[in-house]
Amino acid sequence: MGTARLHRRRRRGARPDRRRPARLAGRRPRRRDDIVHIVDELVTNAVLHGTGPIRLRLRLHGRRLVGEVTDARPAVPPPAPDGVPVWNEAGRGLLLVAALATEYGTERHDGAGGGKTVWFSRLLTPGDGHRPAAAH
Repeated sequence: MGTARLHRRRRRGARPDRRRPARLAGRRPRRRDDIVHIVDELVTNAVLHGTGPIRLRLRLHGRRLVGEVTDARPAVPPPAPDGVPVWNEAGRGLLLVAALATEYGTERHDGAGGGKTVWFSRLLTPGDGHRPAAAH
């Protein structure tokens, strides 16, 4: 199905905000790649280790991108481990997130729905003033 068909089938009044993707697309390719790697890792973790519906939310606040991946499993991931061997296929994902995000952390949701949100932020600055994150 072509893109034109998708646009014609969209509900009346529903217009995508094309400014935000364009603003992010104008950033350096490395920054985009970093963000894609972070999102990929967090969504993959939710698919492999979470339960129920998974929700991805990305918000741009000025020069700060905030991403949240929510699932129904209340168990939070352990902090990024130290000294994971490079040949080990497991355990490197949160190390990657910690290295590429400005901040990251988890939030448990107590109550009816339960679950958790794993979040990250990345400061998008000229010259990329990125510093690796510490878990919150």
